[in-house]
Amino acid sequence: MSSPSGWWEVAAGAVRRAGAVRGALARGAVERPLYWLNEIVDAQATQITSILAMRYRYRVCAVTNKPTVLSFSEQEFSLHYIFAALRDAPPDSDATREWFLQLMARTQVAFNEMEDMSSKLYLCSVFTLAVLALSGHWALEAELAPLLRVSCSAARHLLPAAAPALLAREPWQECTLQVLEWLWHTRDCLTDEVASSCQRTLLSLRHTEPFAKHKIWTRL
Repeated sequence: MSSPSGWWEVAAGAVRRAGAVRGALARGAVERPLYWLNEIVDAQATQITSILAMRYRYRVCAVTNKPTVLSFSEQEFSLHYIFAALRDAPPDSDATREWFLQLMARTQVAFNEMEDMSSKLYLCSVFTLAVLALSGHWALEAELAPLLRVSCSAARHLLPAAAPALLAREPWQECTLQVLEWLWHTRDCLTDEVASSCQRTLLSLRHTEPFAKHKIWTRL
């Protein structure tokens, strides 16, 4: 029932409800929890956001003097439960790393096949939130945490610090080359803002062994 691939019609409201269910299941699953998110990520990535909902609008709270999100699209709403599931996932398990590597592979295929830029940016946001959540770096930015799930710019701002923190951990070091390749390819596929984030993240990883061994520096 929560699998969009088995539906006759993929409607925005149904995807939202299915996403909430699958997000809860991912947070409670014992084995391979993040795999519950795959079909929702794929379904949201195929949505045309221009006819689904309004884009971001912010207002400044008179009390905290900080921006408050007023409205966002279905894709952006899905990042709420995706981020929660990512934070609860065992960060160094084999299943989590396997899911992360598959996410990078799927997004690269989508970047080549999709024309809708909002869908590409959505997949990029899922990747970014995954790095922030699995590295634990989001917890160091407590005041930004409420916006990370819905503000792609806020999340991308933290990526150059979060990626080295994640890949410095022993279980993740074997994923360093794949992340470097992903950043390099993605830098030239999306917007200038994403390109800048990818470039800064590549530079933040310049001290890793694969960066020198595979001459990533020649591509900057």
